[in-house]
Amino acid sequence: MKKIIIIAICTVFALVTKAQTNTEELRYLQSIFGMEKKQVVAERMKLSPAESAKFWTMYEEYELFRSEISDRRADNIQQYVKNFSNITEAKADEILKNTFETNDELAKLWQKTYKTMSKELSAKIAGQFTYLEMYFEAIGRQKLAEAIPNIGKNEPVKK
Repeated sequence: MKKIIIIAICTVFALVTKAQTNTEELRYLQSIFGMEKKQVVAERMKLSPAESAKFWTMYEEYELFRSEISDRRADNIQQYVKNFSNITEAKADEILKNTFETNDELAKLWQKTYKTMSKELSAKIAGQFTYLEMYFEAIGRQKLAEAIPNIGKNEPVKK
């Protein structure tokens, strides 16, 4: 199951970083990833039937907001790749500020979701879910960092 998730993440980020992805393709791949992700979440959470009903309602709401943040992140990455070869100071600044904003939005979403889940279910379940989401995010960021080009010349650092 982990291999499927990693392959899906790599596919999404590879397509985004080449700036050849149109919105429909990206949404399609995200929907595939979302289904696989949901299966992994279900396997990891091990909820009782009573917990499950509440959890999945909150999960769907969470995913709605998370996907909006992901769409903005993908748009921002496309802007970076599109402007990579001749990026200006102003464009680099704009893109990084947008990156910081989306990172902050995701952290706030985690906090909000944790607070709601811990109230409605338990801190243990909310913590489990939050750390699972952080794990998915870490994998995605690692793959993204490996795939996107670096600003500037790729010369060795002089000592």
